[in-house]
Amino acid sequence: MDTVAAFIADPTALGYFMPKDDRQALQSALPGGNLLVAFENAWKAGSEKDKAAREGK
Repeated sequence: MDTVAAFIADPTALGYFMPKDDRQALQSALPGGNLLVAFENAWKAGSEKDKAAREGK
């Protein structure tokens, strides 16, 4: 229930499951592909936040 509540409280997490390009769209059609797409998008978003924090933004 905590996970469901977290998704409701922060809907941006659900956005990680949305493909960002054609490669991800094809990848999401594979079994388990949605999880790989979500992991990649979350990884990139986290990396961008870390980079911004290092640069003092």
